[in-house]
Amino acid sequence: MFRERPLIVVLFCAVVTVCTAVLQYLLPEYTFLDGGLIVVVLLTVFLKEESYTLLFGIICMLLVFVSSFYEHDGLERQQIVMQHIFSVIVILLSTVAVLYVKKLYLAMEFEQIRM
Repeated sequence: MFRERPLIVVLFCAVVTVCTAVLQYLLPEYTFLDGGLIVVVLLTVFLKEESYTLLFGIICMLLVFVSSFYEHDGLERQQIVMQHIFSVIVILLSTVAVLYVKKLYLAMEFEQIRM
């Protein structure tokens, strides 16, 4: 597995999550800000424990869900919901992909130790 200091990665993920949440609140019409939450989930690949990936994945999905209720200027409700559903699906798939990569690295480490 990667040899990064977990505290630094967790703090960076937390900062990016908070910044993205604030920007989503201030600028709800910009759905590309959901990309910040996807990056947070992808950054958890540097953390050995799967619990961080699950935690940030759930937090990011909740933030996208909550942001769909913010007041959006000039967009129809159906369009807003569809954009946020797509973002939740991408975050969910990113979480699953990171968990799979972690599982592969764990299997590789086990094989190296066994050899």
